[in-house]
Amino acid sequence: MLDGYKEQVGAANRQINSIRGTAFGPLAGPGNTCWRRVFTDIVEDVLADGERRRVDLGWDCDTVREVLAEHAASLDEVSEPRLVEWDLWDSNVMVRDGKIACVIDHERAFFGDPLIEAGFASTQMAAAYGDSTHFMRGYGHPPLTETETESVRRRLYCLHLALIMVIEIVYRGHTDITQYDWARERLTEVMALLGRTRR
Repeated sequence: MLDGYKEQVGAANRQINSIRGTAFGPLAGPGNTCWRRVFTDIVEDVLADGERRRVDLGWDCDTVREVLAEHAASLDEVSEPRLVEWDLWDSNVMVRDGKIACVIDHERAFFGDPLIEAGFASTQMAAAYGDSTHFMRGYGHPPLTETETESVRRRLYCLHLALIMVIEIVYRGHTDITQYDWARERLTEVMALLGRTRR
C-alpha cells in the first residue's frame, strides 16, 4: 500500500514538473534565465536570515557559501525552467480510496530544477529521508549516480533544505528543539557529502 502510494506521488510530481516556464524563479516573477544565479540567491537569502537572527548552524555561514561556490557549476546543466512544487511531503498529499485526490500547500512553488523536489532528497540521504525506490519508479527517473552532476545538484538542494529547517525554527518561535537538532545533523551530513568535514 505504502509503496503504491509513493509511486503515485512520483507520478504526480512528474506531471507537475512537466509544466514549462519562461524563466527560473518565483511564479509571479521576476525571473532569470540562469538557474545557478536563482538558486545561489535563494540560499544566500536563507543564510542572511540565519545571520540576522544569529542562528547557530554548527557551521560558519561563509564556509557554507564556500561549499556552494565550489559546486555551483553543476547547476549550469539546468537550462529549462520547470514548475516545482518543492513542498510535496506526505502531509501535503490528500488520499481518498487509496488514490491521490489532491495536493495542497503551494505557496513555495516556483520554476526551477525538478531534482529539488522533496521526493529526490532520499537519493542522497536515504537514512534521513527514507527509500526513494518507489518514488523514483513512479516518477520514471533513473537512479542518480555518484559521478553525475545530478547527484551534486541534489546534495546542494539537501543543503538548502537543511539550512531552512535549522533557521526557520527561530522565525516560527519553536520551543521544541527536536527539528533544530535533527536538521543540524542533516546539515553536517550533507556538508560531508559535499566534501567538507569539521577539523
